Formats: sequence, C-alpha cells, structure tokens
Amino acid sequence: MAPPRVPRRLVGAVVLGTLLNPLNSSMIAVALTRIQRDFHVTVGEVTWLISGFFLAAAIGQPLMGPAGRPVWPRRVFITGLALVFATGLLAPLVPGLAWLVVVRAVQAVGTSAAFPAGLAMIRAATGDPSGRPPAAALGAMNMAANVSAALGPVIGGFLVALAGWQAVFLINVPVTAAGVLVQRCGSRWTRQGPPRSLQPCRPAAPDRRRGILLFAVTIVSVLGFLLSLSARPLWPLLACLPVAGGLLVWHEQRRAQPFLDVRMLMKSPRLIGVFAQFAGVSTVFYAVYFSLPIWFETARGFSADRAGLLLLPVAGLGVAVTPVAATLISRAGPRPALVTGALALTAGTLSDDAL
Repeated sequence: MAPPRVPRRLVGAVVLGTLLNPLNSSMIAVALTRIQRDFHVTVGEVTWLISGFFLAAAIGQPLMGPAGRPVWPRRVFITGLALVFATGLLAPLVPGLAWLVVVRAVQAVGTSAAFPAGLAMIRAATGDPSGRPPAAALGAMNMAANVSAALGPVIGGFLVALAGWQAVFLINVPVTAAGVLVQRCGSRWTRQGPPRSLQPCRPAAPDRRRGILLFAVTIVSVLGFLLSLSARPLWPLLACLPVAGGLLVWHEQRRAQPFLDVRMLMKSPRLIGVFAQFAGVSTVFYAVYFSLPIWFETARGFSADRAGLLLLPVAGLGVAVTPVAATLISRAGPRPALVTGALALTAGTLSDDAL
C-alpha cells in the first residue's frame, strides 16, 4: 500500500511554523549582550529572556495539543503564527526588560502551537487523523528544527550586527507571513474545511489547569532563586519550592488525566533516571551554549556576527553526530552512546574552563 501523500505546500507551511521555536530559542544567544547594554541590566536579569521562553514553551506546547482539536488545528496554527507576528512587531518598541520578557514568553506560546497543530493538519490531510504522519513530513519537520537551531546564532549574529537586537524579533514578521500565505494557498483540506473525522474535543479540565499552575510556580521558584544568586538571593523563593513541588505531586497523583503523570514516573525508576540524565546534559549544554556568546562579546570583544559564527561548530557538530549516535544505539544499545556523550560533554566543559 502506497504511503499517503501530503500536499507539499501544507508541509512547507508546517515546516515554516515549526522552525520558529528552535530558531528563536537560539538566535537570542548573540543578542543578550546588546540587550543588557541597552536596558542597563545585569547578566542574571537579561537571562530571563532565555528562562522565560523555555518556561512558556514547556507549559504551552502540551496545551496546544488538546487546543488544536476543539477549534480545529488550522486555527490554532494560524493563531500561533499571528502571536509570533505580533510579538515580532512589539518587541522593538518595549520600554524595559520586563516587558521584553513578557513579549518573549508570548512568542514562545505562539511558536509552541506549530508542532502539535501542524501534525494534526498533516494527519487530516492524509485522511487518517488518528494515525502516524508520513515519515517524509516528519523528517522535513525534524530537519528544519535541527538546522534552524544550529544556524540560529549565525543568523542572529548577522542580524544584530546589521540592525541591532531588535532584528532578531523583526525577522519573525516575514517568516510568519510566509507561513500563513503558504498554508492558505497550499492544502485542499485547508480550502474545504476540516474533515468530519476531526471532531472537536473538550477544553482542558480545571484540574489540569491547576496542575499547570502548580508546575509553573515550581519552575519559576527554581529559576527565580537561581537567577537571584548573582546579586541578592531571594530566599522566599527557595522556601516556596518544596511547598509548590509537594502540592504539584500531591495534586497530580489524584487526577485521572494529570498534566504531569507522577504515578507513571513513580512506577518507572529507570524512566526517572533517563529524565534526570537528560536534564543534567541539557543544563550543562545550554549553560555553555548561551554563556559563550556573552563571553565572546564582553570578555573577548568580538562582534555579534563573529560570536554567532564561533557557535556554529557547537550546534553543527551536534546535528552531524545525531545520525551517528542513532546508528550506535541501534547496534550496541543506548549505554555506549550515553557514556560516550557524557564523557565528551565533560571533557568539553573542562576544556572551556581551561581556556
């Protein structure tokens, strides 16, 4: 049986939407120094632009999956692009850092809509909304995400050097406009409306929303305390952490459809280990990834475009090694790849300290 065909323009529109999240998460790295200088804030304060984006995306993306069904995936997709379009125009006009953090959080919510809503649109185009999207469409989306994340600092560096930090937000305006145009022109399903098999579902229950709120309070407590250590530690946030975390665990254990499936995690200690390892690796990688541009521009005096180019090998090597790691895992299991990756990350981090 031949695999279902998906209109190329629809896949192109979804790809344009899905690359916005990794692109915006990495472009900001080379703009932080300029933003810090323009708003006269500390390094710890300007990094809220990173933390706020990832926090909003972590909360927004799980919500966009259910949200794509009650109001149809296409509407969620277009709404997400519209949010990114609006934030791209608003960001250069904000009067202070706090406003820019809010705008960037809204941007993260908008970019979070593209992946789940885009998958639902592709499933609908195949005539089987409950099935797995075609491998070619998934491959295009993953490739776009990886490449945009790798090229983000390079693109951002040239934009900042050309037109200031405002350009890393303004670039979203033509990209989102192109995504909307291609999406509206591309799919026969888009012109005819959603298929009958895509029935709307109910919005998120109040219990789920309370879980999301507790999760957000827990993460904000951690981030707020850690970011305050460079100036004056906010001890009340540290005291809030066990309370919010305990309430989150207590609440999610008692819900049939929790936001965070604590019961599943408690039954799978090995899964907790995998998540903990992933969190540790991500913490080290992103700490180096986002701190290097600041060091390049402040300590070494490099321009933003040169700092972006110097980051390209970091992300590019990660993209290139991914298929090698996948091959190693398929032949020898996950342990050799995990050990090799951990040793390489440790060696690279120690080398950075030596330099």
